[in-house]
Amino acid sequence: MTQPARSLVVCLAACLATWLADAAHFADSRLFAEGPSPDQDGRPIAELDRDTPIDYARDIVPFLKRSCLACHFEQDPEGDLNLETHSGLLAGGFGGPGIVPGEPDESSVWLRASGHEDPVMPPEDNVLDAEPLSPRELALLKRWIEQGAEGGDTTSGGIDWTPLPESVRPVYSVAISPDSKWVARARGNRVSLFDLRSGERVVNLVDPELASNRGEDLTDVDLIQAVAFSPLGDRIATGGFRSVKLWRRVHQRLGPADSPLARSVGPVASDPTGKTWAWIDAIGNVESWDADNDQPPRIVARPKSRPVGLALSTGGKRLVLADADGNVAVWDLKTDSAAARLATETSLVGLAASNDATKIAAIRTDGSVALWSWSRPNAPIEPQRSNESDESDADESDANESETGDAAPTELTRLSVGTIDAIDSATAIRFLPGDPTTLAVAHDGGRIDRFSLPGGEPASALDHGAKVLAIAVDADGKRIATAGEDGVTRIWNLADGAPLETLQGDPADGLMTTSLERDLARQSARVERLNERTGEINAAIEVEEKSVAEAEAAREKAAEDVAEKEQQREAAANKVAATESEIEKARREAEQARERIEKRKQEIAEAEKAIEASEAAIANAQQAESKLKGQLEADRKSLDEKAKEKEASEKQLGEREQTLETATDRLRRVASRLPEHEATIRAASRRTERSESRLDRHRSRRGTPAGLVVGLAFSPDGRRITSRHRDGTARIYRAGETTAAQVIRPPHEATAEPLGVAFGPGDTVCLFDRNSPASVWEVDPRWQLERTIGSPQDSPISDRTTAIDFRPDGLAIAVGSGPPSRSGQVLIFATDDGRLLRDFGAIHGDTVFGLRFSPDGTALASSAADKTVRLTDVASGEAKRTLEGHTHHVLSLAWNDDLESIASAAADQTVKVWDVETGGQRRTIGGFPKEVTAIRFVGASDRIVSACGDGQVRLHDADNGKLIRTLQVSPDFLFAVDVTPDGKTLVTGGQTGELHVWDLEEGKRIHETN
Repeated sequence: MTQPARSLVVCLAACLATWLADAAHFADSRLFAEGPSPDQDGRPIAELDRDTPIDYARDIVPFLKRSCLACHFEQDPEGDLNLETHSGLLAGGFGGPGIVPGEPDESSVWLRASGHEDPVMPPEDNVLDAEPLSPRELALLKRWIEQGAEGGDTTSGGIDWTPLPESVRPVYSVAISPDSKWVARARGNRVSLFDLRSGERVVNLVDPELASNRGEDLTDVDLIQAVAFSPLGDRIATGGFRSVKLWRRVHQRLGPADSPLARSVGPVASDPTGKTWAWIDAIGNVESWDADNDQPPRIVARPKSRPVGLALSTGGKRLVLADADGNVAVWDLKTDSAAARLATETSLVGLAASNDATKIAAIRTDGSVALWSWSRPNAPIEPQRSNESDESDADESDANESETGDAAPTELTRLSVGTIDAIDSATAIRFLPGDPTTLAVAHDGGRIDRFSLPGGEPASALDHGAKVLAIAVDADGKRIATAGEDGVTRIWNLADGAPLETLQGDPADGLMTTSLERDLARQSARVERLNERTGEINAAIEVEEKSVAEAEAAREKAAEDVAEKEQQREAAANKVAATESEIEKARREAEQARERIEKRKQEIAEAEKAIEASEAAIANAQQAESKLKGQLEADRKSLDEKAKEKEASEKQLGEREQTLETATDRLRRVASRLPEHEATIRAASRRTERSESRLDRHRSRRGTPAGLVVGLAFSPDGRRITSRHRDGTARIYRAGETTAAQVIRPPHEATAEPLGVAFGPGDTVCLFDRNSPASVWEVDPRWQLERTIGSPQDSPISDRTTAIDFRPDGLAIAVGSGPPSRSGQVLIFATDDGRLLRDFGAIHGDTVFGLRFSPDGTALASSAADKTVRLTDVASGEAKRTLEGHTHHVLSLAWNDDLESIASAAADQTVKVWDVETGGQRRTIGGFPKEVTAIRFVGASDRIVSACGDGQVRLHDADNGKLIRTLQVSPDFLFAVDVTPDGKTLVTGGQTGELHVWDLEEGKRIHETN
């Protein structure tokens, strides 16, 4: 299906909606008589049997749009007649009023549509194939005019949207999230998100208003032709009819009614299974709650001093408390009474307990570690052997106590552990769940030791490399996580101390770092290329200077030749003049001789001898004259030749002067490029410095106090880990991934002091603070509709949204639209509040299909059905360049990361690569059997992938046009394609509605999703 065919499907859907509305409205009445009857001297008109008023928006606008608006629209109304609005319809054009309410015979639109006035509209055999109004439509138009031609907003009557048939489910757009974890698929009027690795559907984007009104999980009422992720992946934009919807990923916060953990203020503790919980309430009471039953939380203790640390045994039978005064107590949660307590006479800042809570460790304010153990009265203190033995012993102890009644609290007995008393810089402690006699201690210097109790030497140590602020151990005691003052979180294998993973942190932080690094690399490469071009420009200047010197030398030589030829010409002219003078002299002498002959004839008798002498003189004179005439012809011929030679020399001199002028002008132009080029280098260098500075500042923020970790926790099943930070945020990582899958960002509270984090029941996470209520959040975020820009009734967007792109900084979004065959529209909106920032107007003559910000966000490229690509300056709104060369709709385009080239794909079955600076074509890639519908550059390389109507995706080298690989993806039309930022994975979709995911490097299919 071609792009025009796509538009046809959409139009048919709209027409079908209008037809269904008509059918419902007139179900109880007969609209027409048996058949149309010809009106006098015009087109046939149906006899309308209808008493209800004719509705302008529902009954008149559809056929005006079909048959008239292609020529009579607002931007370029033919005959000054604009039929796009009700007011324009009434006003008319050069032919007079279009509609005169109540008077069809005075309304030029009616007269020409019905054939009663020339020229008949639409004309027969018109180039746009516009159909004349049917007899029914003419009857509706006439009756509407007779009823007063009331109207107004064409959407005042609303649009009766008809549900799309299940068969209409093409994929017109796909988008991969910047972190390469998700892919959004626009199929029909629904957008779904899928896990890119597994292909599993994650969520559908559902407009709650449509779900409420229609009872369907719809994203939009119309076919969705554009979808895009924001640069940080926290927003998705989807295009509809005259609208754009912005969806935001948010975590749902639960209240006390949904999670009792939200009642806590201060530390929160759970047993390793995550079933039993304990916390401190707003007045310092200690509450306990079993997540497996329906009972509400209960108060188990009312300490005199506010607890500062909590720990629960496995199974939740015992609770260890440490308060602000340095008191330590062990509570039996079966009896809600203290089993043991001890006054330490020192403040404690950290608390840990073994699985059965019989061994307790605490960090004093001076950084030393204190250890205690306890047992029933008179029972020996023995090391715990295993997790199972811990519980059996504890159960036996509980049974004995229950038989004899409540046992009196026992004093905690201090363990003697040798060298552990020498620790003076502990920052975090944890007992290992799988080995309750082993304590992990993190030191100020970044080392993590393991001590076997009692009295054991430290086992092999881990070196984090910086002061450790928090540690966590998974439920089976095989992995330990450490977070340091360097802002880095590491996961280690406890068995051999091998590092397993380094968590990169907030994915937004990682994406920002990647973006800044790419900006810096791009700017550095640009400066390097510009510097290389400086040498090329200097070399060109040298060549042009040499050309000017050669031209000057040639001109001088030509001038010398002209002077020499002029001397030769003057000499020949002088010689001709001398010969002519001699001839004149000979002529005079001959004349004198003839006079003497006449005189001698009179004296013949006396002067016969003189006559003979004179005749001889005459003969001699004639002979001399003849000889001189020959010489004269030769001299004249020589003069002509010299004149021609002079003319040739003068022509050559003119050519040399022109050559010199051209070379001088060329030199001037080339030389003038140097200052401009040097200015460009300086500007690019400044941008590079700014990019480097931004990157340095961003990197430095990783280790700032606001971003440091204050707490770590593994989920009970060990499949996730979460970190809590001083800025209040929490990052949740999935096993095997080094960037956070989710980041929870609670609203900032000035009084909140983050303490830690814990995975709660029901797939939640609890963020607890000092002196502030805890917040409980669903782990998996929801995509919620944040706002809708425009609507079918009122919108700056003129038609269907056919192209969307976020600016690289995510602050703005560009939208492409335009009614087919009339205009192509580009607008920019603010992402945060939907404000219209810039309206470029109808910068194209037809619908916009492709829209892309440049990688640095300074320029916007758009492509349209008018066969052109246009480059526009975002800041000024000025058109920079128009790229012409395609012979059919330009359906898609892509920027190369180097900012120097753009690739475009078109329905003329070609891909073109353009030079951004000159606007010239670098290369045309052919060989496509059908329309090329979508195109992307692969990462920061010169390779491009394109989707084609033959169901194939092709990988080309844009630099030389070489075909690298062909993927037979689908048996039918493909409309959309996207590539992960690393260029390894490709996603595409088309007419069949399936989502195809491929390994682009190997050329292998990963999975397909229906």
